[in-house]
Amino acid sequence: MLLTIAYAALTGLSLGASATGILGALVWAMAWPDDRGQRKSDPERARSDQSASASRNGAILQDMMDAVPDPVLVLDLGRTVIRANALAREQFGEADGRHIAQVSRAPELLAAVEKAQALRQKQTFDIHDLTPVERHLAGVVAPLTPEQGAPGESALIIVFRDRTEAEQLAQ
Repeated sequence: MLLTIAYAALTGLSLGASATGILGALVWAMAWPDDRGQRKSDPERARSDQSASASRNGAILQDMMDAVPDPVLVLDLGRTVIRANALAREQFGEADGRHIAQVSRAPELLAAVEKAQALRQKQTFDIHDLTPVERHLAGVVAPLTPEQGAPGESALIIVFRDRTEAEQLAQ
């Protein structure tokens, strides 16, 4: 559902209804506990199986995020990056474990993050950055709940869209 929210519900930057539905179903299916073959009398084995399943699910989710054609960051409640896709790592460097203000100092982005967290509503932002090269980024910050695929209590997801080429063509 993380990708479903990132593209369909949040941004309007459509992946297509069928692709979005399939990705949402995959994330939902991965989150569903797999208790086949577990014996109730063996709690240690059950914990081990759950840990292995969570690790596999995390790897699959990361592969799915890496397939998204735009940079995506997921933040915890402390605004620390807990997951980044390949394009976000390419654009911002290694972001995992860093506070969003260390990833980007853009005041428009930081204000959108603060407002989305405070109001629990999606917020859009536009960034015109001139260093090191001119870039125009547009995006959305939206709150996620566990029901929507957030790890833990809740989180924020940020989806960026590079609009540099479109802006240059418009000039």
